Amino acid sequence: MKKQKIFVFDIDGTLINPKTHKIPESAIQAIDSLKTQGHIIGLATGRNYPEVTKVLDLKRFDFAIMCNGGYVQVKDKQVFNDSFSLEEKHKVIAEMEKYNLEYGVMTYEDIYALNPDSNKVKRVIEFFDIAPPQKKINFDEMAVYQFNIFESDNTIPLLSLDKTFIIHSYGHFGYDIALTRITKGHALRKLFSYLAYDLNDCIAFGDADNDITFLKIAGIGIAMGNASEQAKANADFITTPVWDDGIYHALKHYRFIK
Repeated sequence: MKKQKIFVFDIDGTLINPKTHKIPESAIQAIDSLKTQGHIIGLATGRNYPEVTKVLDLKRFDFAIMCNGGYVQVKDKQVFNDSFSLEEKHKVIAEMEKYNLEYGVMTYEDIYALNPDSNKVKRVIEFFDIAPPQKKINFDEMAVYQFNIFESDNTIPLLSLDKTFIIHSYGHFGYDIALTRITKGHALRKLFSYLAYDLNDCIAFGDADNDITFLKIAGIGIAMGNASEQAKANADFITTPVWDDGIYHALKHYRFIK
């Protein structure tokens, strides 16, 4: 058997076709083939636990990096966890309130928003086919992994946030605010240290700007054909779009499957 590798997949726009909200059958068969060969298969997503389990059976995967790197679990065991401090939360909230922006937060178990019934929130929820957020106005006691901003990305230049924070745009209707120390790439390093594996044995798949940090450090970083230009620029290989069997074609290109 070939040397055991670790394959890590983003979910939205990579595993899941945004047009159908489903995983292409070719991707399912390709991943099953990898598992049959004895490789390790995992996820790296901006989703939290309930939103992952809504679309995927976690039992099919050996590990999951969730909340854009804030929480990592191997099977059912937590191996890494980092969230916003109270001071960091207050800095973001102050900026949101200064410009009267619609926002919410993501925890491991849920998504919350000040105004979950607003049209701006509904637009994002419908696009990603995720559960509506719960209403909450105070986030002080929560372990917050990222802020979800339900606004046009042309509001980003208004914000005066220092280098502690990083902003991921996911279209003209919204963006996330995370911490520079909490990224998929940082979490992947922590995971590989825990597993005692070399990152050269990692094959990573992604499509968005928040995937860049782990596409760059993987032994092979693969961007989907539907990926952002920045994700493509930081990948070793660009495959076809998710709706054109991108995962299958990339794995066949590198001869991981027949």
